[in-house]
Amino acid sequence: MTASALGIVGAMLALGALAIGLMIYLGTIRVPLVLKGEVKMRDIAVDRGGWPEPEHRVANAVDNQFQLPVLFYAGCLLALWFGATFLELLLAWAFVVARYVHAYIHVTHNHVLRRFWAFVRARPEPAVARIYALKCAVHWHMHQFVRLLAARDRPPVNTY
Repeated sequence: MTASALGIVGAMLALGALAIGLMIYLGTIRVPLVLKGEVKMRDIAVDRGGWPEPEHRVANAVDNQFQLPVLFYAGCLLALWFGATFLELLLAWAFVVARYVHAYIHVTHNHVLRRFWAFVRARPEPAVARIYALKCAVHWHMHQFVRLLAARDRPPVNTY
């Protein structure tokens, strides 16, 4: 496995650690609220409206870890499949850092404009989609070229 591939696996693990850390933090908020009786089970059994505002911020941050990052994981798996490059490694870690910033803003002061800009910076689709489309096109054309060269070296087949 190349260094770029290992770095991309590390980025995937770091983003997974963010999701797990946020879920643990959410549990440290929810469990004491229920045990102290500040939140009744019947109020939260069907609807999330019974939780206080700090819990909503963390719960929304957890929910966000299962939206856009899913596309990130798919892109990383494609990068690993086709052979990860240094550019993909940089894009992967830039995405992870932006997701950490986004989650921090979401959980703490939740300033919507700052959170929006962190989200925009974390969007990998435009750059990554172009890179993968170009990479796949080059890979396909090289494969076709090699097949053509291999076919030219063979003697013609007599079909009579």
